[in-house]
Amino acid sequence: MTMLLWDYEMSSARGVLEGTSPAKRLALAVSAIEWTINTMTPPIETDQVRGYLSVVVDACRQAVQAGNTWVSLSDEMLDSYDEVDEIAEEPGTSHMLSAVLACCDPTEDLSAERAYGILSFCYEGSLDREGVEEWTLEAERANSRCRAVIDYQKSLIATVE
Repeated sequence: MTMLLWDYEMSSARGVLEGTSPAKRLALAVSAIEWTINTMTPPIETDQVRGYLSVVVDACRQAVQAGNTWVSLSDEMLDSYDEVDEIAEEPGTSHMLSAVLACCDPTEDLSAERAYGILSFCYEGSLDREGVEEWTLEAERANSRCRAVIDYQKSLIATVE
């Protein structure tokens, strides 16, 4: 298995997330998703993907504001995920769809493992979006976007430590 720079830099986050309440984990995950989408260059162009992400991120934001520990989506939104993911051909967009869907499990609170996975989806989506040819530690360290995503996520983790 290839180790990404993110794996090295964020390994301690797993333990921090374990010790964090599900509501705080959700807030942290939603912040990471929003920041990642809002700072993607270029912005997501596919209308259906951008629209789906917007609706789900809004639902995530509302869940956080209500103090919830998971996000509830309509059956219609859940059912349309596969269709939207099929057309998500822009680099990084499929990762972001996976990140938002990981917030939406009404059967259980957002676990530390899923929150960690969401952070990873955000990083991998950014890495893919950047078009980094080779996913190596050296190439990732040389990429300012990769470093910015890690720095932002570390700052989020620091708020819950």
